Amino acid sequence: MNCITSAVVILVAVYGLCSCDQTNVGCDPGWYATDTQCYFVEQTKSVTRSQAAVDCGNKQADLFKFQDPGELTFMQNTIKGFSGDGFWTDLSDLRFDGSLTGTGIWQWGQYFQVDNSTIPWEAYPTAETSESCGAMNVQGKFVNLGCSRRLGYICEIDNTADTGCPENWMLTDDNGCFFFSDTTNGTQLLSFADAQRACAAMPVPAGITTAAHLMTVDSPDDVKYLQGQIPYLTPTTVMYWTGLQRKGSSWGWANNDQFISKNVVWAVEPDHLAGNEHCGIIRTDGKFADTDCTKNYNYICVKGTTMVDPTYYFGCGGWNRAGHKCYIFYDSPKTTWSDARTRCQSIGSDLLKVENMDEKRWLEWEMSMTDTHPNLYWTGLNDQSQEGVYKWADSTTADSSLIRWNQEPNDWLGNEDCASLTGSGNYNDMDCTSQTGFICEYVNLFYNTATAGPICPTGKGWINMPNTKECYYFSPLNQTLSWSEANDYCHKQKIVSTTIPTTLLAVNSAPERDFIVSQMAKMKNPPQGYWTSLTDMNQEGQWMFYDNFNNPPNMKVINWGGEPSDDGTKNQDCTFVLYGGRYFDVNCKAKFGFICQKYATGLAAIYGGGSSVKTDVITMVTVLLVTLFVKRCF
Repeated sequence: MNCITSAVVILVAVYGLCSCDQTNVGCDPGWYATDTQCYFVEQTKSVTRSQAAVDCGNKQADLFKFQDPGELTFMQNTIKGFSGDGFWTDLSDLRFDGSLTGTGIWQWGQYFQVDNSTIPWEAYPTAETSESCGAMNVQGKFVNLGCSRRLGYICEIDNTADTGCPENWMLTDDNGCFFFSDTTNGTQLLSFADAQRACAAMPVPAGITTAAHLMTVDSPDDVKYLQGQIPYLTPTTVMYWTGLQRKGSSWGWANNDQFISKNVVWAVEPDHLAGNEHCGIIRTDGKFADTDCTKNYNYICVKGTTMVDPTYYFGCGGWNRAGHKCYIFYDSPKTTWSDARTRCQSIGSDLLKVENMDEKRWLEWEMSMTDTHPNLYWTGLNDQSQEGVYKWADSTTADSSLIRWNQEPNDWLGNEDCASLTGSGNYNDMDCTSQTGFICEYVNLFYNTATAGPICPTGKGWINMPNTKECYYFSPLNQTLSWSEANDYCHKQKIVSTTIPTTLLAVNSAPERDFIVSQMAKMKNPPQGYWTSLTDMNQEGQWMFYDNFNNPPNMKVINWGGEPSDDGTKNQDCTFVLYGGRYFDVNCKAKFGFICQKYATGLAAIYGGGSSVKTDVITMVTVLLVTLFVKRCF
């Protein structure tokens, strides 16, 4: 074979390695998934838009954006019924220079201009029943909001022609008086009900027999007056409560003044209040609004599902695989020890823990690659609970033979209780509040080498749903518990990782429903029924799964069959499922069997964007082939 032929063979071989069919390994636990995208909905933390972008970046994701109507529809259905004022998205008209000034041209991020007609902008009043109180913005237009929001407020005193207005009140053309609260004073930002009480408590001029009240709009002159005065009083995005209130299916004034709908001018987004609203949120009704980028909201992250080559995929996605563990090295953001652990746990892992000599040797070899890992990195090693007794972050005692200190630990100034790893593979004790990089790890249990399938605990009642990463535990006849006992039992089953919880059954797809029904039919001597995670204990009639990352429930696969049938006591807040797949609501203190479910994997692939993850095996084989080519031809 001549050199040209050899080159062709090598190129064909390399092409063959790189052109394998790709397999979609889906999304991380806790993310909402479509065929191509993964979405994370943060409901517990409210931050500025810039911080939301950082948080998404730490998850290897971007703030939410959509490229086609199907993606928007999926997200609208996902957040329907969620609480909160809105979620940050990637939509903005910010300039490229990083300043909080706008261009008037809406785009995703800083690069992709948006066809404004594709954005479903909010038009008030919304149909959300939870948004039943009316506020006025700086443009003198009305919006309806949740009544618990803390806003400014405008009070009104009627018929003061003979008395004049109190000090700091403003006289209107129809002899009324308006008082505007100071929106720069936090004590004057109140809920709707508190604003009503604040107005009613204000002193009125002698001779006035009615109390002050939240303002009403009685004539077009009031509208013109307010639209002329408010922009000069307070050029801000903060709004003011008025007396406008939803009453049944219509709107009216809280003090029962005559309501004339043409006098109320409703706002339409984007309204660019005070020239200071340059960032877009998506509200729980699926509509968009522009808002001040420095306000605090929840946020939504998006990344593509990960595509991998099944021939060479070892279950670690974009992480480094070594033995039975997967590792990732974070050079930034540099952070404290406790924050580093929180960040690891937020993606289903924990800080580094060395458990045997193989892991120690691999880690020392990996750290010797100084061009790749030039920094210090937090590990799980610490003696915070007892000075001199080193444990890992999960509180297991460290084996000292696996720790190579570099003339450490010296507990400098009695303040160094956390250990970092140096580029030489040595450990150094440091102040836990110091900021440095960190290493996360999780146990790789994606493939069982014997069966090439997901691993579920054997001999313990767990069953794998074919072609999925889900394991299910069906309690036997003699194991019946109350709902709370069953819920606690499931959450204590630490199969893979302490950060990916086992939960009571939460069925969200037709194949999963059919699998559960088929398994129940196979059970010998089964209990009377099985508890599920579905409950309305938080709000009567609103059925949700206990673990929020399973929400919202797909009610199309919940077979109520005439239920729920609360007996009137409002004590039937938990559900069990029978053998045909029918759900029943019942008192949570009853005793039933239960079904737990758990991911078989420690974590699905981390890196998204729809990219193909190429492992080190491909690189090694390619290098070998090229080396052979060079030796034969040159």
